[in-house]
Amino acid sequence: MWAADKEQAAMNADGAKAERYLVGCWTFTDPDRALATPACRLDVAAQATIGAHADHATAVYYGAVEPGGRSILLLHNDLHRSSMSRQRFDENGKLVELGRWSSGGDGGSYIAFDRTGAYFAVANARGRRWTVFRNGDTPEIIAQLTHEGKGPHPRQAHSHPHCIVFSPDNCWLYAADMGADAVLAFPFDAASGQVGEKRLVYRAAPGLGPRHILFHRGLAYLLCELGNRLIVLRPGADGMLQELQGVDTLPDGFTGDSHTAHLAVGPGDDLILVSNRGHDSIVGFALGADGLVVRCEWTASGGKWPWFFLVTATGGLLVANTLSDTITQFARDVGGKFIQTGSVAAERPAFIAQF
Repeated sequence: MWAADKEQAAMNADGAKAERYLVGCWTFTDPDRALATPACRLDVAAQATIGAHADHATAVYYGAVEPGGRSILLLHNDLHRSSMSRQRFDENGKLVELGRWSSGGDGGSYIAFDRTGAYFAVANARGRRWTVFRNGDTPEIIAQLTHEGKGPHPRQAHSHPHCIVFSPDNCWLYAADMGADAVLAFPFDAASGQVGEKRLVYRAAPGLGPRHILFHRGLAYLLCELGNRLIVLRPGADGMLQELQGVDTLPDGFTGDSHTAHLAVGPGDDLILVSNRGHDSIVGFALGADGLVVRCEWTASGGKWPWFFLVTATGGLLVANTLSDTITQFARDVGGKFIQTGSVAAERPAFIAQF
């Protein structure tokens, strides 16, 4: 993992840093390399690393900033075990660990908080389960959720939990199962922490492999890794998801090997962004007033295998190109296009957070 700290010329009224980045390093091709990579501060503006810190924070696959923004939960996944930690930056910009515990299974791949911050959920891919925690100094497991199923793709021999999120109204947990081509919903009561029985609320076409789900403007956007497809869904009061639209994440004519990775709302609220590993691009899906995709535009990621990207507070992008060991920086021009403005060396970057 890299702790990245971008200094701005002007300070806030209270003297605090306005932008601070943390970048996690992980790789499926050479896990020992990720384990040995120490945490460093990275000056994005100067495009240089400026010091080593936090050797305890390695093999970071994913993370989520806690409500309030003072600390972050990280998933450490070294292919042999999966743990979580709570980290914060001290006054000198050094990453400090506040606690560590099991993720509730092997292969932790996703973290999401509920609307109150009192609960969070984790997808444990190799452990074939989603784990729900009550938040606290030592988080407590309150539910272990599972599903059985498989698909036609070689990577779909069994259930493969990859994502879990809370619905905007905090009444449901939605889980994407890449192995079973399924999205599940579990009723959730934030007052008691009770999680209800699962419901199969959406079945993807065989082999699509649902990876991530995102709620935005009253709709749900489902990213399918194996089929390179974005599906627009309408949630119902009963938790069911109705398909409205499906669009490819790759341009017509591309025949190479590629797999989608990350999904996020772009600058403003009328753009959904997706990264393509293999095509090595970020595709922007412009949304109409009804939330449906009206056009697509691709931007080269500036490196190889864009595993993750962050939309910054200023409307730019930081893209983690894992297999080329680079983080590329983009600004958005007046016409809405993303223009690469820099590139920084970083070993196997796979996650970026700003807090």
